[in-house]
Amino acid sequence: MKDINFMTEEVKPILTPKRDVSKEKNISIKAILILVGVLVFITASILSPKVYVKSLEIQSSLIQADINSDKYIEVKSLNGQINAMQTTLNLKNNVINTINNKEVQVLDIINYVQEATPKGLYINGIDYQDKSLSISGSVKDSTAVAEYIANLNRFNVFKEYTSNATVSYEKANILQIFKIDLTKTEQGE
Repeated sequence: MKDINFMTEEVKPILTPKRDVSKEKNISIKAILILVGVLVFITASILSPKVYVKSLEIQSSLIQADINSDKYIEVKSLNGQINAMQTTLNLKNNVINTINNKEVQVLDIINYVQEATPKGLYINGIDYQDKSLSISGSVKDSTAVAEYIANLNRFNVFKEYTSNATVSYEKANILQIFKIDLTKTEQGE
């Protein structure tokens, strides 16, 4: 049998080429996968620092709670004692630095007093303050006291001092007791 086509050309459906639906699906699937990947990356980039900061806050609070526990009370008291000792040491260090920074060291004063001592003069005590020096002792001859004052005045350190000497006699002893007071004069006096 033969097929006879009674339909006219106009009635026949226009054949259109078939579209490749698989390519369109691939493009849309690829676009969706890329879009999802980008969104996941952006979300992870935004959330990861927040999560990290939150974990550090939790660790910090745990450490703080551990520090405030009873087992560290002794450490805190020892730290308080160490701080108190440090303050005391700083005060003492300041005193030592003040002594070291003086124009004339106490040791230098003692050396000058010893170097100026003539024969027959014996020093029993030295009292040194910022602006005064007091020397006491004993002597066989009272002229040695005058010689001693002259020797002290030869040192530049004692040029700014005025002297006052007293000599007293003890009847039971041959030696005479003396005391020399040197007072530093202010500039312009």
